[in-house]
Amino acid sequence: MVKVVLLVRMISFTVLFISIALGILAHQKSPRRWLRFFLIYMGFEAFYSVSFTFVFYSHVYLSDQPSSPSMVFILFQIITSAAVVYFAPRFLLELTGTLGGGRAGGAAKRAELRRTHIALLVLPVLLTLLTLLAQLPNTFQPLTIFAERYNRFISAFFYLYLFVFFFLTFFRRQRIPSSRWSREIVVFIAGAALFHFLWVVDVAFLNIQLDQQGPLRGILLTNALYEIFWGVIVAIPAVAEIGTQGSVISAEDIPGEFIREYKISTREKEILPLMCDGMSSRDIAEALFISPRTVENHIRNIYRKCGVKRRLELVKLIGRY
Repeated sequence: MVKVVLLVRMISFTVLFISIALGILAHQKSPRRWLRFFLIYMGFEAFYSVSFTFVFYSHVYLSDQPSSPSMVFILFQIITSAAVVYFAPRFLLELTGTLGGGRAGGAAKRAELRRTHIALLVLPVLLTLLTLLAQLPNTFQPLTIFAERYNRFISAFFYLYLFVFFFLTFFRRQRIPSSRWSREIVVFIAGAALFHFLWVVDVAFLNIQLDQQGPLRGILLTNALYEIFWGVIVAIPAVAEIGTQGSVISAEDIPGEFIREYKISTREKEILPLMCDGMSSRDIAEALFISPRTVENHIRNIYRKCGVKRRLELVKLIGRY
């Protein structure tokens, strides 16, 4: 059973790395700010999976070797774990537009964003360090004893922290921009929420073992299955993005009747296909070499002229012509 789990875990992080490569190609073709953070989050998760697998392998096969290199990978886990619990919420907040505004929001908005970033970073770093402290040498004896005694519940809180973000984002999914990625991203968020909830229950209460003779915890297998699910979900829209030409709706594809009826200006005609492709105001601004505030003004004018409030409604409206 150990060999089966190791094989599945190796397949899982391989799938993640392949999907990351596809996602990078898709991002280069159609840049999206949320996708950039999503791929960073995915990359750290893949590296964490590699280190986690090696630590598990060393515990099973190299435990009799005092110079086992697993300690290096445990330290590497601290870095990748901290990155995962920072970039996962960061991606979700970028996806729903919670961190939108950027430089266009003024000094007060920038200060608020800095406070949000710090809040996202401080707790996960402390939590991750404490979670893995039990596996380090007894340098800080009181903290090590505490971590050893409550390690399961600290780990459960680690998963609970991420579950809350995924769960809340799923119920705010109407704020996710409409694009080729929309359906798969919603499915991923729902799956991520479900898996993280199951891990909270398993780690805190059940502690499922696949093999009573050894340290083969159920989470080793479910985590690998989650990563395979994640990789496949990302690969589908990434391949579609790479294999198609231009946006979901190009400027040439916007019907002349729609342009005339709603009095769409030349600049608004340039912005429309980028909006329909799910690009944020900041991404559109970078693509057209104008300010994010100018883009937001144009978007408001488009919504006002067309009598819609969301991008999905706008796409459906254009599709009627």
